[in-house]
Amino acid sequence: MFGSISRGSSIYWSFTVHSELLSAFLQWLDIKPTDDDKTKAKKKKLQKSFKSKMRFQEMDMVTKKKQQSWLDFKSGKGAKKKVCSAIYS
Repeated sequence: MFGSISRGSSIYWSFTVHSELLSAFLQWLDIKPTDDDKTKAKKKKLQKSFKSKMRFQEMDMVTKKKQQSWLDFKSGKGAKKKVCSAIYS
């Protein structure tokens, strides 16, 4: 999803911190048998909201990737260069 990330880069660090916070958040959202009905409903609502936001974020990434690919093709970056060679030179 995020492509290749080298361990020495700041991007990797922010990704690992983000994933640790995300996993802690998701663990908190787990519905436990000891939770009362009000807490269960709240956690279900938050889970649904989180899943929806992640789905829309992924759809945005796909759309932006397709758009950038099309713009690159249109500007000539993706087009193959034609080699003009004379047969009788």
